[in-house]
Amino acid sequence: MKIILFPDLHLGKRIKSFGIDPQTGRYRSETILENKLNLMLIDAYQLEPDMVIMPGDIFDSPRPPISAMKVFIEKISDHKYDTVFCISGNHDTPTNSSDTNTVKACIDIIDYVTPEQMQTKIKFLENGEFDYEGIRFQVVGNMVTFPEKIKIAPDIDIVIGHFPTKGPNEYSFIRPPEIEANSETIFLLGDCHSSFHQENIFYSGILERTNFNEADNKTGFWVIDYDNFGKKVEVCNFFELPSLDFLTVTDTEFDENLLPMFSNSIVRYIGNNNEYAKILKESSLGFVYQRESTETPFDPIGIKQPDSGYSDLDSVWNQFADRIKIGDELKQKVSELLLEAKKHDK
Repeated sequence: MKIILFPDLHLGKRIKSFGIDPQTGRYRSETILENKLNLMLIDAYQLEPDMVIMPGDIFDSPRPPISAMKVFIEKISDHKYDTVFCISGNHDTPTNSSDTNTVKACIDIIDYVTPEQMQTKIKFLENGEFDYEGIRFQVVGNMVTFPEKIKIAPDIDIVIGHFPTKGPNEYSFIRPPEIEANSETIFLLGDCHSSFHQENIFYSGILERTNFNEADNKTGFWVIDYDNFGKKVEVCNFFELPSLDFLTVTDTEFDENLLPMFSNSIVRYIGNNNEYAKILKESSLGFVYQRESTETPFDPIGIKQPDSGYSDLDSVWNQFADRIKIGDELKQKVSELLLEAKKHDK
């Protein structure tokens, strides 16, 4: 069986320093992620996988912009994979268990909107165990919700989860003592933003790097050939995708002849020349200004979402959430919902 492990998508991520796309009026970071998703879906589809796994953080928030939800629904519907399993992660799991889970809600819409045309078996997975094609799975979702010790049943072949498996230091990925599992169990995980494979643990990382902490991270997905009968990985390869460039410029390195190369790059300027800062900001896709004389250490995240980023879509979201909770009425209301969302969405 050919399994593809997708990275954390973080759709709907609004990064203020990336600016607004003047053509769409939307955050550039949103469209960057959406375009990268489309590229990844096309490349993955050409590999003809038997199963695609999305291991959480499909959205960057439990209440993402309607535009992000629409992109997920449309793109997944366009690519007819045989089987897609999705879970939610720490970013897109509601803090209140009674609130609507956006990932599950989107999958409900996919199931309704294209029941005949769509061949994909797409399923939202709750924590628990299940069997598929002779493989015994266990789902251990969002890392906020699981207990101190994760116990994996001895007969489990593959764990789909969203949690870190850090070892003694941040560069060591081992099976920690908090996990009790058969030594042959395969872990297909989200949460870690760097692609990684060690022993039976796989992380695909993130769809696109968006801050200087992730500047060296590869982006892409794992392609895993799994032997259903021998219960083992036969071959695994990381399919790397092109990523945004992250560049640091100082006063001594500033050169206007290099400005064209910054148009598709995230630039960090370390210096004290406000004119240089202005030029670099106008010339780059995303910009972070770190004054050279400051004693405050640079925050590598640096690029933060505005607190009010989702307020303009609250009314649309409430309509969406209410209709999902109604359940049976979803079939009658979903078309109206998407039309209403389109009016409000830029």
